[in-house]
Amino acid sequence: MSASTGLASILTLRLLLGAAEAGFAPGVFYYLTLWYTPDEIGTRSAVFYCASIVS
Repeated sequence: MSASTGLASILTLRLLLGAAEAGFAPGVFYYLTLWYTPDEIGTRSAVFYCASIVS
């Protein structure tokens, strides 16, 4: 995005970035359900949410 020359290119790149990142969180939660039991999933989800806030 630093090489963008105008508003249209910035908005286009932002749209593409958002589309690329849209599946990340659902994918993480899908993998969490594969690795952890239903009793553990709440704690693991909370850790993921807290880690995303810290980062």
